[in-house]
Amino acid sequence: MTKNLKQIFNQELYRQVKNGRYLNSVGRGHTYQKTRGRVATHDAIWSKGSFKALKSSAKRVAQFAKDQGFKTISDLQSKENLRQIFSAETSAGLSAGTQSQDLRLINHILIGKKLATSQLRKEDVGIARRSNLIAEQKYKSLSSKEWENTHRIAYKHHREQIEFIRDTGLRRSELDAFKLYKVENTYKVLTVGKNGKSRFAEVRPGTGSAVLEVLGKPQVPSISTQESQKILKNPAYIKSQIQVQGQSIKLSDKIPSHIHRAYYAQQLIQQLASRDYSSTSYTTRSGVVHNGNEKYTIGAYTAPYGAFMELSKDMGHNRLEVLKNYLGVGR
Repeated sequence: MTKNLKQIFNQELYRQVKNGRYLNSVGRGHTYQKTRGRVATHDAIWSKGSFKALKSSAKRVAQFAKDQGFKTISDLQSKENLRQIFSAETSAGLSAGTQSQDLRLINHILIGKKLATSQLRKEDVGIARRSNLIAEQKYKSLSSKEWENTHRIAYKHHREQIEFIRDTGLRRSELDAFKLYKVENTYKVLTVGKNGKSRFAEVRPGTGSAVLEVLGKPQVPSISTQESQKILKNPAYIKSQIQVQGQSIKLSDKIPSHIHRAYYAQQLIQQLASRDYSSTSYTTRSGVVHNGNEKYTIGAYTAPYGAFMELSKDMGHNRLEVLKNYLGVGR
């Protein structure tokens, strides 16, 4: 019986999950990824989050391909056919971000099945690049403070939640469960972010009292940096701390969180920039070494390279280029 595209996609995705598990089980996962440098890996899947996102894309792409009359995997080897599929996605109102995820799926399928040796890029198939200009995205023509001034009633009703995001930088999904700690006299929030990645996000200096007030002045454990690092290596402990002893904040779906996270990033990078990073060096995935105090620019902000690395960790990202979405010109 001939398999349809959705079945073909899912079969290949399950194979790549097994491949990722195998490489990790024999201790080759980290080395395998590291040798790729900055080149994305499309023949193995490493996390549940990636698998879930790719499965969602598989269902969507298979349907759009079917609607355009494409039924076989060989149909997807044609850039012209792919342009037709993505044009249909654009007409249906899918965002550039969603289409980029669908292109990632196609790269996983074609490269994983050895039908291609290099990844397709957005320009190859007619996907518009996601704009970093906030005026082109919902609410992002406004800064956090501008939104406050133009939505006074909404701000008044949700002031504590909004200020909490401005002070901690947590994502909307991370507000459901977290726990406040004091790490070496600095307030930090323990949370589990995208793809199950845990982190301690620094509370902006000078806002600790406000955060405590919003949370009802809970007892805050004081721990050392070394203890915080041990906690991040213990998922079971994190789960028990967050779910049993942690805190939560409810934020209305009508309130944007991204622009308030951007405010956190803009304020914190200026504070992080005053710290010394001379004793630290960083190596990028492509092997470039940066001194921690080396001046670096992202968007409208110039600061030591180490400051951007710290901000990236606090925001729950592992790539500096993502910070442009928070620090871009115009924010």
